Amino acid sequence: MTISECIVCGLIIAGKIGGLTLLVVLTCAVAKFHIFNFESAIWQVQAGEVGKSADFIGA
Repeated sequence: MTISECIVCGLIIAGKIGGLTLLVVLTCAVAKFHIFNFESAIWQVQAGEVGKSADFIGA
């Protein structure tokens, strides 16, 4: 799900419930950010930076 999809979905939900657009978009953005960091950690392991990735995962 892309950020624009999150925004559209948030607007649709807010239209039905009212006032929760910001909460939905922020939640989705935070989830997207964590997924991105997880992919970065995998990439670091593949690149041989195991120590840094272990520190990242432990944080």
